[in-house]
Amino acid sequence: MYNNGSTLSDEFKRYCLISSELDINSNCEVNIKGNIWAGDGGIKIKDGLTKCKVECDSMYAGGGLNLTDCYNKTSTGVTNFKMSMLAGSKSDSLYPYLAAKKIVVDSSNPASNDTDNNNKNLDVSAACIVGDDLVLESPYSTASFTGTYSGVGSGATSFGNSRSSIILNGKYSSLDMQLEALLLAGQACVNGSLINNIGDTDLGVNFDSKSLNDIVTGESISVRGNQAAYLIPVEYLPFSGNPVLIDEYNTVIYNYDGSSNNERLTNLKNEIVSNISAAKPDVAAHLADTNKIATYFYKPYGTTQLVYFYYNFSEAGAKLYFQENYMNGATDMINQFASLIPVKSININSVVYNVMGNFVTRADSVSQEVRAATGDAGGADNARRRYNNLKAFFSTSTSAVTNADGSAYDYNSASALNYLIKWENIQKSPAESTNVIDSTIDGYRVLVVDNKDFSAVEVPNGFCGIVIATGDVKVATGNAKGLFVAQGKVTLSVNANIEADTTIINAILRNADSYEAPETTTYKVDGEPITLKDVFANYNESSAVEEVGSFVSMEKMIGYANWRKN
Repeated sequence: MYNNGSTLSDEFKRYCLISSELDINSNCEVNIKGNIWAGDGGIKIKDGLTKCKVECDSMYAGGGLNLTDCYNKTSTGVTNFKMSMLAGSKSDSLYPYLAAKKIVVDSSNPASNDTDNNNKNLDVSAACIVGDDLVLESPYSTASFTGTYSGVGSGATSFGNSRSSIILNGKYSSLDMQLEALLLAGQACVNGSLINNIGDTDLGVNFDSKSLNDIVTGESISVRGNQAAYLIPVEYLPFSGNPVLIDEYNTVIYNYDGSSNNERLTNLKNEIVSNISAAKPDVAAHLADTNKIATYFYKPYGTTQLVYFYYNFSEAGAKLYFQENYMNGATDMINQFASLIPVKSININSVVYNVMGNFVTRADSVSQEVRAATGDAGGADNARRRYNNLKAFFSTSTSAVTNADGSAYDYNSASALNYLIKWENIQKSPAESTNVIDSTIDGYRVLVVDNKDFSAVEVPNGFCGIVIATGDVKVATGNAKGLFVAQGKVTLSVNANIEADTTIINAILRNADSYEAPETTTYKVDGEPITLKDVFANYNESSAVEEVGSFVSMEKMIGYANWRKN
């Protein structure tokens, strides 16, 4: 039992959507009032005119908050996702809590953007805690944040998977952060997983994009142009440029000794390292102990194939290289890459910030400001621990986690879906696509459906009650109040207003014995037809409203007070 004084009746009644994934698409306009929990699938918002306004105490996006193709060429004033505090919230904070594995704005059709539109992809007023990255990937991406922001890492052993940075790769993108505190516990990377597989096996080189490693940079906040600073200068290479066209690469590498092309590439890299060591021993000292040179094979368009040669620095070496070459009077490098920075503007105003790498901003589209804010990992520790505690609570296995002060949380860790619902009582194999419970009492409807292998449950306009589905749920146009729980995904594809309602949940819980399956049902517990109290985990008949089980209080798990002074 999670012993923080917050029972299921207190916390879960403020939730309106609990599912493995939340999809919002088809140019709809959605208003959500209530908390959201989306598991490994995260929250996905698609299409240009899609508007999602969320007022809540807390939102969890285990698979991340992802905006895709949220552009519109002709319309102005479109905000694809807006998050703010729910009026009358019980939270002690001024801001709702947003916990997400990542936040990404991406587009498969960036050419449809205009430079003069007033669209805003993200408008977030929250205490944000982000596991990996905030990435503005597509051109003309715009995002604004107020409140607090901490990137604390996913806790993965791979540095590239826990980089906790802000990366702006989209041309003419802009970021506005008016924060009380900014904490970034890692450094940005050139993302090797995004390198295209050119499908060329002639060289004997493995071009599988999934096998490529991220290249660490010296910044915590990075824009795409800065990534060129980590390319190896052409004077150390036996090529006419960097990147080099694949035909020239093939011609050169064939002149190196080796029984295979992989051996030839190794010998080529060894020669490059020797050239760097001779000309720039200070730079060579910052390289990783092994694999000092990274080679990326990339197919940007058509049949064109390029090979990039990057320095592969150690984590500490990347920061030192950046400090020495950007910060210590190397104006030639700043000028060289200033024209490559594709960002329209970065405006970050933070009372307190702790950035482990170096902090790079470009003040506007004309002038450039580069400044450093070096620091150690100190301020990140408490925030990282809190994020891992939150993640542990929503994991499927029991694990020991600790509070920021070292004391243990007393609960059995489980996913929210499994902690809330006894799925074994309502799920058959295969699913029967049947209503396990479909009852209406006091005007409130309870619908429990076993539809895992069948179509989504359609929630009609005016619905007031609870929907629990072993499969997917789709909310129709109009208004819906109550709680919607799905082992699959919840889809909002038309205009809809969804609202949590404690009155409805209280009334339903008080009458849990009345919501039951018919006598002929195959869904039984101990030989008796299943009732709603058999659906909720840890249901207590003596105190139906007060102790139905425990549920996470996100404001306690990721509270800001314990690490803000760091």
